[in-house]
Amino acid sequence: GKKMELYTYVLEEYAGEIVPLVAGQEAYYDYMMYYILSGNEMTDFYPWLQEEYENVQKNIDNWKEQDVEHIIVLKEDTFYQELQPYLTEQSIVYENDEGMVIAVSKMEVE
Repeated sequence: GKKMELYTYVLEEYAGEIVPLVAGQEAYYDYMMYYILSGNEMTDFYPWLQEEYENVQKNIDNWKEQDVEHIIVLKEDTFYQELQPYLTEQSIVYENDEGMVIAVSKMEVE
């Protein structure tokens, strides 16, 4: 389906890069699926482990510290929905019905 398209795009375009899926805890199945496909260890990037879940700046700082250049977000997910106004303004490099790939390097919080 469309999620597979999203993951396949990332694995082809950004081979060798760590591209975390950034979603809420309810996205457990999505994390498993993406982990099986990518081998990307994502525990460092779970947004709910950041002190302030909805604090975008903390997440961005974390991504940049770990040399993450792109992230995946899923449109049905709470992390995306809570931050949608912000995320949709970012540099989206790929998008389909299920989610989007966003370039972290251009992300800033005003």
